[in-house]
Amino acid sequence: KEFLAVVYDEGKLAGWGWVRKGPLRYGNFCVGQKECVIHKCRTVRCHRRRGVYVTLLSKLVQIMSEREFTKAYIGAKSFNKVSLSGIKKAGFEFIEDCELGYFLSRLWYHMAGRGSKVMQEFD
Repeated sequence: KEFLAVVYDEGKLAGWGWVRKGPLRYGNFCVGQKECVIHKCRTVRCHRRRGVYVTLLSKLVQIMSEREFTKAYIGAKSFNKVSLSGIKKAGFEFIEDCELGYFLSRLWYHMAGRGSKVMQEFD
């Protein structure tokens, strides 16, 4: 139901993120059977500003698409400009502002099979 993905840079742990498979509730949002949520992503401080987050998100979307999931969702706090920028660069599209936990968050989605420009650069 849930798995962890990690990114290494020159043999060192650079970042990680979790994927939870639907069906489930994500805040007040219903995630379907063939959909998933990417969450709890982190980039190790010394690896920030190197594209680790965007690479991680793009790779997770690719993996979920290969596993025949139709959509991947992700949320980020509305004030976290760095995360929001990375989410957009990874090809996610904005859905709505909503409450996820204690903060107002921005909810995004990515359709399976729709290639990310970022992944094409890294392939």
